[in-house]
Amino acid sequence: MRWFLNSKMSPFPFPLLVMALGVCSGCGSGSAESGASHASADPEALRAASVFLDTGKYDEAQAIVVRAFEVAPRDPDVVSLRAEIDLARWKRDRAQGKAQLAIDGFLLAAELSQDASSAAAYQRNAAVVMSELGQTQQAVSTLRAARAAVPDDLQTMLFLAQVLSSEADADLDEVRSLYESVLVLDAQTYPAEVGLAMLDLQTGAFVAARERIANLRTSRPNDRDLRLLHARVERLSGRPEVALGLLSVVSEPDRVAANMTFEYAAALLASGRWLDAELAFDIHSATNPEDPQLLDWAQALHGLAIGAARRDPEAQPSADRWAGRVARLRGGG
Repeated sequence: MRWFLNSKMSPFPFPLLVMALGVCSGCGSGSAESGASHASADPEALRAASVFLDTGKYDEAQAIVVRAFEVAPRDPDVVSLRAEIDLARWKRDRAQGKAQLAIDGFLLAAELSQDASSAAAYQRNAAVVMSELGQTQQAVSTLRAARAAVPDDLQTMLFLAQVLSSEADADLDEVRSLYESVLVLDAQTYPAEVGLAMLDLQTGAFVAARERIANLRTSRPNDRDLRLLHARVERLSGRPEVALGLLSVVSEPDRVAANMTFEYAAALLASGRWLDAELAFDIHSATNPEDPQLLDWAQALHGLAIGAARRDPEAQPSADRWAGRVARLRGGG
């Protein structure tokens, strides 16, 4: 089972920075002799439970883990797998309290593990859930503890950088230092390069951001997320027509899959194509009515439409219509 953080830094999610951060299933294998009990669970049984979990058969996975826990209550693999089941139930069923149980389970597995790298992986798992719950400070503290134990762990540094950058008062120098430290250890770490490009974008260093993305796209010309980031740089640097050129060649299914709807509509607004921007959003809304990002996108696009109306009074009717969309999505009529 894999779990990815949904960044809230911008009106569209950008998962690149945590693309390598999956829930660590069985990351302490072979080191279960921890705590007061030296008993360890049957690895084959845990593998079977993991298969059931990955295929959505949570009751079957739970049954195996309950038996394993009776035999080896201090085996970090068992404790972690139980946390994964709690997490899966929360994600699928929104079962009350399951997310916090998952956090507590991952943290307990970290305490029980005698392997520093495995403990750090369990702590990262806990921090992912904390971040999803909006517990940013707790996530940062947990990741700092993981990094203190394993200073050169690339995944911990990458995730810490992303969580820090999502804070309103983020220390961008620290975030940049983390990404640069990752690249010192491994110059080919793609998410760190993307993180630096996003920092350049955030600080208005558009030329630096454009150059970094251009270098990345040389080796990854078909990467949809890089295309999206490139388009955003072009739009924010005052070249919306270039952004539209980058996004217009993307098929509608790919545009939705890569979360490009917001950026496409924003580029249309910036180009003065107000009705086209509204149409792009409305088509996406009609075909994806349960998209949890609709309200955030509508509010952000409303803000852009207000800015356009300040520059050109002819955009005011469009800004008014965006206000209506926001009200409807909020349930106000």
